[in-house]
Amino acid sequence: MSLFHFVVNPAGASGDAARVWERTKARLEREGVSYQVYFSSRDRSIGMIMGDLTSGEETVNVIVLGGDGTFNEAINGVRSFDHLRLGILPCGSGNDLARDLGLPDREAALDIMLRGETVRTTDLGYVRFYNKTASLQEAPVPCDEIRLFNVSCGMGYDAEICVLADRSPLKNVLNRLGIGRLIYLLNGAYLIFRAKKYPVTIIRDDGTEQVYPRCLFAVVMNHRYEGGGVMFCPHADADDGLLDLCAADGQNSVDFFRIVPHTYKGDHLKYAGVYEDRSRSFRLKSGVPLWVHTDGEVFCASGDIETGILEQKLNLLI
Repeated sequence: MSLFHFVVNPAGASGDAARVWERTKARLEREGVSYQVYFSSRDRSIGMIMGDLTSGEETVNVIVLGGDGTFNEAINGVRSFDHLRLGILPCGSGNDLARDLGLPDREAALDIMLRGETVRTTDLGYVRFYNKTASLQEAPVPCDEIRLFNVSCGMGYDAEICVLADRSPLKNVLNRLGIGRLIYLLNGAYLIFRAKKYPVTIIRDDGTEQVYPRCLFAVVMNHRYEGGGVMFCPHADADDGLLDLCAADGQNSVDFFRIVPHTYKGDHLKYAGVYEDRSRSFRLKSGVPLWVHTDGEVFCASGDIETGILEQKLNLLI
């Protein structure tokens, strides 16, 4: 019988991850499933746990309980994807990775994952930071750092929404009510009245450049959804070896409230000032630092990043 490693952030989704684990644990013991569980803490992060689990030569089945941020931390801790089969039990605010994968309910998903087989593969995106800063008021310093992402990497307005959401006490309240993704829409509506627009140059893998003179945001997506169901890139396919890009240029506040409802259906691309593109890589350059997120997690601001697809694919149990 296969051994399954469960990785849990007990504080994730305002404690929902811990509650989901208790129900999962009861089922595993009832059915006699062989498992080990690892709880993250201040001293031992999700990334550290994943690093230990993927440092050997044997294939391991790992199931992570959490939201998109937890899954982002998990893949960034992996030392070798060659011997990993990853499963996910979603319990977060947005759950956009699970949404795009079309996962069934948790019980049905667990049925599939406990077979211990690779069900499908998916691309992994990366962002390379060529400079960074911890504040929009400070000049970025040169660097060469890489972070992976499952869902998306955004620069500008959508990343600023994530910054505000992470700092908002309302997020925990909405999570407990089961409507955690509403925090992104509320913060988006609030920020649109104070968001600044800057010139952003986007360079494709073939060297062609496009300048957006009053860019609100540019998001590069591996999967279709981010921000709790916003389908910025409705044509994104996480197994095609390519990234999709959506950029918004020149919109005002009135445009925002007219266009945003259409982003949940993916038909916002018909509006002027909304652009899409597809490439194996995109380089995004701005004259000023802008917040950058990976799967909704913001670690820094930057004025120069490059996004691309890893050659190695992620093997999924689901």
